Amino acid sequence: MAKASPMVRSFNAGEFSELLEGRTDLDRYPASMRKLVNFIATPQGPAISRSGTAFVTPVNDHDEYSALLPFVFSNEQAKLLEFASDRIRFVDEDGLQVYEPVAMAMGSAAGAAMVFTSASLDANVGDQVVLLGFPAEYNLNGEVANVTAKLGTTYTLDKAYPNLDVVNGSVARVYHVP
Repeated sequence: MAKASPMVRSFNAGEFSELLEGRTDLDRYPASMRKLVNFIATPQGPAISRSGTAFVTPVNDHDEYSALLPFVFSNEQAKLLEFASDRIRFVDEDGLQVYEPVAMAMGSAAGAAMVFTSASLDANVGDQVVLLGFPAEYNLNGEVANVTAKLGTTYTLDKAYPNLDVVNGSVARVYHVP
């Protein structure tokens, strides 16, 4: 017996149950499928890729559990609240909510722990900062680092400076509620 493979022109019948498998007498059978994963069947016929998610930022502490809860104030104002063991952080589609970025003067050598001076950062030991304003090849923009030491206006981070020329950037303190 010859086997026919008709051309599939649309998927707008959606998913059919395994109970309907082989029911070629149904009008919608040629436009159906057994399983539709990561696609959306449109009324016009094609199956299009579904929208996905984007990685915005890591959790506060990888060794501790965090709870993520949505907070929707209005259609224009929505945040994701991260409840960690000692703080609440606020995240939206742009990333972590931060204070205004300030200039920093890098004082560390290439390959060493990041040490910089900033008169207006006003961070404490244990606070988190986001690095900004570096050349793209440094891979530092948007990185979150912890302040491990502070001496006056000189800060030390838990991140190593790349083995590249030392340049100045900017830094923003992450907004959190203790």
